[in-house]
Amino acid sequence: MATPIPPQQSIHPYQTSSELEPYKIPINTYISQNSDHLVGVLSASVIIHRGRVLLIQRIADDDWPNVWEVPGGVANGNEKILDCAVRELWEETGLRASAVMAMLGEFE
Repeated sequence: MATPIPPQQSIHPYQTSSELEPYKIPINTYISQNSDHLVGVLSASVIIHRGRVLLIQRIADDDWPNVWEVPGGVANGNEKILDCAVRELWEETGLRASAVMAMLGEFE
């Protein structure tokens, strides 16, 4: 299992597009700008490679035992939304994202 990155430490560099600018801000800022309907942010990575989607399975004694899901988790304090997705991918799989391509959606 990969070693978690301390929140104050920057993650490895990755490329992204200008359309993702709204998600390159700290979580706390994003929540305050959307406080009418948000109380927290969870970020996840959907990895599609050669037509296959990467899923990971939760451990048997987890809150949601043995559930298959995409890598993701809760953002830390002033962490940027995109950084959270990249960090969670690395923490949960050991994979390093070289690029963040698109935002798939927001769900309440």
